[in-house]
Amino acid sequence: MPFSIEKWYLDTFMADGSLLILSLGEVRLLGVPVGRLSVEWHAPDGSVRRGSASLGRLVPGAHGFTFRGGVLEANRVRWHTGPLAGELCFQPRYPPMSLREPLLRIGSRQLSWAMDIPDAVVEGELHLHDRVVAVRGRGYRDHVTADIYPTQMRGWELRWGRAVSQSHATAWLSLRTPQGAVAGTWRDGSTGPLCIPPPLRDERVIADALLEDLPVMRIGPVRRLLSSLAGHPLQRRFIAAATLDGEPARAVHEIVQWG
Repeated sequence: MPFSIEKWYLDTFMADGSLLILSLGEVRLLGVPVGRLSVEWHAPDGSVRRGSASLGRLVPGAHGFTFRGGVLEANRVRWHTGPLAGELCFQPRYPPMSLREPLLRIGSRQLSWAMDIPDAVVEGELHLHDRVVAVRGRGYRDHVTADIYPTQMRGWELRWGRAVSQSHATAWLSLRTPQGAVAGTWRDGSTGPLCIPPPLRDERVIADALLEDLPVMRIGPVRRLLSSLAGHPLQRRFIAAATLDGEPARAVHEIVQWG
């Protein structure tokens, strides 16, 4: 069964304390691509605005990809979901990095994970139904590709997160699988072999659901099949306060468990 996944995750901690998250994902099953975009804006008062839309086809071009209603380029993303639209420009503060390539290999199949933009200054606009919000803050982007079968993901546990302060940024990852484990931490341009998150406090849950129920997975009947084959994976995502080298910081992190 030919199968592959490609996914991008982008976020921005905005100056007003809010968090903007974009996820773009495409599944290819038997050579047929199905993709979706989801956007969520977590305002400082705890309210949430969400939007999602079909990607149509991801079409590669000279500077990145185009999709239905938007573009994803090296340092820019533009999108339109109806409830939420916008454009963000990233000014990277550090070069891209990977903990190792591939992150995990199972026979001839593999999983790759790269931080295209570990930390960046971000500017742009977020268009809501009732107003336009100026976006200024610190952003991040990573990219996952995999052709590992869903059945081979059973028993996995992923812990991932990132945090940013005025002067510092860090990201951490731990992936435990029956086939092996990998972990690492990126901090201000350097990497280490252990998963070391900063001290976290005042956590707030912003997602607690089966992956098949998330907006980015609204890809038709195939989502139920893929979720069942993978053991109905569950995601819990949090916003938290943190401390980096004595500076107050903000963090987003998650735990994903495959049955």
